[in-house]
Amino acid sequence: MIRLVVFLIIAILAALVAVWFANNPGHVLLQWQGMQVETSVGVALIGILATAALITLLVEILWGIVRLPARLAKSRRRARTIEGYQTLSQGLIAAAAGDRNVARAHVKKAEQLIGAEPAVLLLGAQSAQLDGDEERARLQFRRMLDVPEASILGLRGLLAQAVKSSDPEALELARRAYRKNPDAQWTVSTLFDLLIRQRLWGEATNLVGPLERLGAVDSALARRHRAALSTLIAQDTLAAGNARQALAEGRKGFKTLPNFAPPSVIAARAAIALDRIPEARRQIERAWQIRPHPELAEVYTALAPSETATERLKRFDRLRRRHPSHLETHLIIGELALAAKDLERARSHLEQAVEQGPTQKTCRLMADLERMAGHPEEGQRWEHRVADAVPDLAWVSEASGESFDTWRPFDGNNAFDRLVWSTPPRLSTLLGPDQPHRLIEASRTTTESEAGARPAA
Repeated sequence: MIRLVVFLIIAILAALVAVWFANNPGHVLLQWQGMQVETSVGVALIGILATAALITLLVEILWGIVRLPARLAKSRRRARTIEGYQTLSQGLIAAAAGDRNVARAHVKKAEQLIGAEPAVLLLGAQSAQLDGDEERARLQFRRMLDVPEASILGLRGLLAQAVKSSDPEALELARRAYRKNPDAQWTVSTLFDLLIRQRLWGEATNLVGPLERLGAVDSALARRHRAALSTLIAQDTLAAGNARQALAEGRKGFKTLPNFAPPSVIAARAAIALDRIPEARRQIERAWQIRPHPELAEVYTALAPSETATERLKRFDRLRRRHPSHLETHLIIGELALAAKDLERARSHLEQAVEQGPTQKTCRLMADLERMAGHPEEGQRWEHRVADAVPDLAWVSEASGESFDTWRPFDGNNAFDRLVWSTPPRLSTLLGPDQPHRLIEASRTTTESEAGARPAA
């Protein structure tokens, strides 16, 4: 439509010009070299236009001849590029299908046709890996580092190789990849995992936020990771003699996840190391009020190691009041009452523990109680119930189901932060020493006759 309008406009203008010349006739006289040419203005104008058109045509022909070699070269390059990308596509398909011979052949041809393009280098690396030639694959990945748009891909390939071969360079490669692309989930996750394996807890803590932001972990797991890492930092710093920092990290872990016992345990141990016994006691009591745990009771025992069994039972009443109905409270008080030979109080708490569902520890303590009360047959009956009772709570791996007597950063399969305080499967093997009566044994080492006992903290 536009072309038709333009054509009509040009035709109208030409007609108007022709009419004008017809209404305004004139003559053109040309004299040159003794020759004289006379014609009308219209004919002269047509001659000029025809001459201009002829000159333009000749110039275009000459320019086309001059440009012909370049155009032919460009056409050949374009054909090579098209063929190269077709070859590359076929090579990538062959690599994905596991056809290493075809992939290798297409790598060579594609590189000849289109050079060291990022995709060609990637195909070369994949082909080398199909051949089992990790060194050639590493060379291809390193070549990618020199191509800006492919450098992150080269880093990823080198990093995968380093992780697979447990190369110490893996951590530095992961740091480089994270610096280059901090918003990619794989860079954050890989660096976090490597830092954890190297036990670089502090640096790993800084990545929990990005992991949560990128959706690699949910908010609940992020909180658990932060609490676990604070606990691990506290354990390391306490072992290194820096009890003050250990106390701060333990408190931080408790604040992050109050129902997680390990940070409170390490914070209390750090406070004891600093001779800040009241502070350690308050930390344990706060944690017990939220969720009683036997390791908290162990540290609470350590606050006054020289006290008698009766004094210990009396001091633990502070802990009992924090969470009086919890199963762990009944078990601890019942256990300490047995050590203090307060059989009536022991029976009261242990029977309440039985009402909540007899566990293996409950059955053992009931067996001890009946034997101490002079009922050996009843004690034997409780002893027989141990095998069928519910297993005692332990640190159980969410991944494998194996259980541990103490919390640790890795489970048996080296998975990080997978231990939760729960009832283990019956077929699970408790890894670590079996210590069903730790508090009783600790209490029995101190007899009622110790007159110089230190007062309770």
